[in-house]
Amino acid sequence: MKVPRIPAVMLTMMGLFQAVAALGTLVPSFIDDRVRQQFIPVWKFLVRPIYGDVPNESVVRALAYLSQVVIGASEVVITIALLGAAFLPHRRQPWANFGLGFSAVLFGAFMTTMFAVDDPNLPRWTMYLAVLTWIGVTWLVVALTDRRPDARSDGL
Repeated sequence: MKVPRIPAVMLTMMGLFQAVAALGTLVPSFIDDRVRQQFIPVWKFLVRPIYGDVPNESVVRALAYLSQVVIGASEVVITIALLGAAFLPHRRQPWANFGLGFSAVLFGAFMTTMFAVDDPNLPRWTMYLAVLTWIGVTWLVVALTDRRPDARSDGL
């Protein structure tokens, strides 16, 4: 039996993490109802410049549910890319670049939003630093260990 390489293991773990995150986002009964606990408070904050202190509840709920779908779908796409990178070594670099880059953007947006909202009832923005570090370390390991001399010059 061939032992998997470190990048494959790291990408698999990151892909499984994203799969659990997607499940938690798209299936409210799996973990917590993120729409009620996170998305609605965040959107109340974000629409305050437009609606003032009393936001339109139907608009806030619609934006919260839209966020749930967009974030959940993004996490599914990231999961597919990272697991594809883990299990398809000949396509690892481009799939990992896409999945890890998309993941970094998503978690960076989460961190920035939580920093701006600064609500003690929401996740602290500092928790995303650990996830972003994990993404960066995984990206670095994949980039440094999966360079092949036979790789084409166009990066594919």
